[in-house]
Amino acid sequence: MKIVSHALLLGLLFALIHPLSAEEPSWLDDWHSPPMELRPLQIVHGWFSQSPDLDKAAARLKNCGLGGIVCSHVNGPNYFRSEDHWKKFVDSVKAAKSVGLRIWLCDEDGYPSLAAGGVVLDGHPELEAQALVYDKESAEPFFIRPAYEFTHAANNYHAIRRYPNPLDVAATRRFIDVTHAQYRTRLGRELFDQVEAFWTEEPSMMAFHVGQVPEEILVNVPTVDPIDPNIKPLPMVSWTSDLPERYWEKYGEDLLPQRKSLFVGDSAENKRIRRQFWSLLGELVKERFYGQIEDWCRDAGGSVPTLQNPNAPLRLTTTGHTLFEEYTLFHVPIDGNKLQVLARMSLPGLDELNSDPMLPFYGGWRATAFPSSAAMLTGKRLVQTEISDFIQKFMDKKPAELSMMQAASAAQFAWGITEFALYYGIEDRSEEIHRQYCDFVGRVNAVLRRAKPCRPVLLYYPIETLQEEYIPTAEMYSMEAQSETARKAVDSFERLGGHLTQTQVPFILIDSEFLAKTEFKNGELEIAGNRFHTLVLPDVELPKSVAERVETLRKKGFRILIDQRDAITIPNVPKLEPANNKIVLGHFQRDNNEIFLLMNADKENVYEGRLKNVVGTTGFILDPQTGDKIPLETEIRLAPYQTLLYVFR
Repeated sequence: MKIVSHALLLGLLFALIHPLSAEEPSWLDDWHSPPMELRPLQIVHGWFSQSPDLDKAAARLKNCGLGGIVCSHVNGPNYFRSEDHWKKFVDSVKAAKSVGLRIWLCDEDGYPSLAAGGVVLDGHPELEAQALVYDKESAEPFFIRPAYEFTHAANNYHAIRRYPNPLDVAATRRFIDVTHAQYRTRLGRELFDQVEAFWTEEPSMMAFHVGQVPEEILVNVPTVDPIDPNIKPLPMVSWTSDLPERYWEKYGEDLLPQRKSLFVGDSAENKRIRRQFWSLLGELVKERFYGQIEDWCRDAGGSVPTLQNPNAPLRLTTTGHTLFEEYTLFHVPIDGNKLQVLARMSLPGLDELNSDPMLPFYGGWRATAFPSSAAMLTGKRLVQTEISDFIQKFMDKKPAELSMMQAASAAQFAWGITEFALYYGIEDRSEEIHRQYCDFVGRVNAVLRRAKPCRPVLLYYPIETLQEEYIPTAEMYSMEAQSETARKAVDSFERLGGHLTQTQVPFILIDSEFLAKTEFKNGELEIAGNRFHTLVLPDVELPKSVAERVETLRKKGFRILIDQRDAITIPNVPKLEPANNKIVLGHFQRDNNEIFLLMNADKENVYEGRLKNVVGTTGFILDPQTGDKIPLETEIRLAPYQTLLYVFR
């Protein structure tokens, strides 16, 4: 790597002559032999529990280089109801622990989470998800009905069945009682205390037209609760019985006379009511679903590493991922505020079905940005990914190759992802290939899992604009069905994130709630032990409180950049020379080391260049694909799909 100043060049030459001092980082031991906690977990669901020889199956998983499993009670119609299934499950957990595998538990027999395989609603139909529906052609246009037909509950790849209401405190409480508390009872205290995480899968507020699953797929999805063909498709919003009371409590206004504004109207008053409504729903689902589960796990002895305490044990934490992380338009009806609900996960996560290393540059950065940002803004370090090559197997008719898997994982490592839960099938490749992939993940984690991500730029998440502009439709929610203001906000936000990604500028997302919690110190913003020197704003009208905060920061000298007004060029960050929009860059600090992860997402062309604005004169390079540690070089050279870690002291 070429260092620009004469002094730095002399330092580099000295480092090449005396390549290492006696004080090598202690984590290099883990680099050479990654322990189980740094390795990926295999998502196994029911097949592991049903293996004829559990000890042999567990040993095979360990021999494939894995560090643990993400498992559930045996799936099927007897989920949580069969004593024989419970015995098989407990025996499988014992077998996995006997060979040292980490244990994560799924909170559902598939997805979306909260149904507990249908057990939550058994005998409790009053707990079903509800929707306020608007029929403009009816004399009584507003009514409440179950949020089922046309929703994700009725259009997914797992099971067509009714769904509980995450806005209802009682529904989540019953879910915890029949799921989390059941696991604790069945496993026994000693074994349960070794469980690291509860995994939740694609929960949502549900009252949202998600779109029809293709018929050729739908015919193979089991129907538990028949669809009523007489249910009319109508615009709908999520509902719960005490919502009017909570609305009055928060805003001092009666919600019922304002209902029409949730469905029609573009006046300032209509938008104010919609923003208030969806902000409240976001708060309710955050606390009543995610918060209840996180609180239960904490009270049961949960613990998670943080930036301030990276060596804390990982135990009984909440993880998983939300629905449609990558579709900004969908965030309002699904979560209210995607960033805020993820912040209520102790170990926030994402779902990525595509192993194309170029995906971040095509917009895939959004799926990774939300959980990573939620973690940093709350002082957490661990972030999880459910990663697979579903798209490659579906579109290309073959599984992803090893180099592609490694490069796709490196793209997520750059964002600060640490926990890799795999849908990469062992049966799709040799055990040796699977082990090489797991070794790759373990090596990178040896360097980065306890390192601090350096992402000094903030990109504003314009959720208030999306809340104001959201108009439910009788058809699948689409960009075309929304207002010009909504389309402009989404376009500006997504374009800015894409630009920062393509120019290797490490950034995170921030909303108004987190921005209000930041402190201005020494020319930078600080929150949860992280420091930021730039705020980038999409081309939207900011809420009054945010606009006032931004103007105060600007007057103090803090750098504010606005889309289509300012040139979005970020100083004081590492820069590639020559520029290249297919290189992924991650920046981290650990002890007295500056660490850069570089990955070439180009499948054909070698990248050659150098990195500017780097502090450090000595160090080394780590190659996670081979395990080699090599001297620091004056030039960067990255082969197609290659990942290298540059460590500067």
